[in-house]
Amino acid sequence: MEPSSVNIDNQAEVRQNLYGVLTKEKAEKSSFKVGDPVCISKWKRFEKGYETNWFREIFTVHKIVPKIPNVYKLRDFYNSVIEGTFYEKEMQKLKIPTIIQ
Repeated sequence: MEPSSVNIDNQAEVRQNLYGVLTKEKAEKSSFKVGDPVCISKWKRFEKGYETNWFREIFTVHKIVPKIPNVYKLRDFYNSVIEGTFYEKEMQKLKIPTIIQ
């Protein structure tokens, strides 16, 4: 189709030619629930291997942001929301909120 032949009447056909059929992907099932206690992983460079890979602080899931893959907003001990979002792979669910050593 030539660009000069595009108009309001055939805009759906043009969009289909350019971008194809739209598919709605379902969001994945969440592994965490709101209120679950979690730890978040440290971003390590070249630290010692025997040091822990997780922060000692315990966070709780504040909000689940439905994306592909799901991301999570977290709260700290003082109920303030942590800036940014976290992927499931960056978090580890805790059975009982205890101090990590």
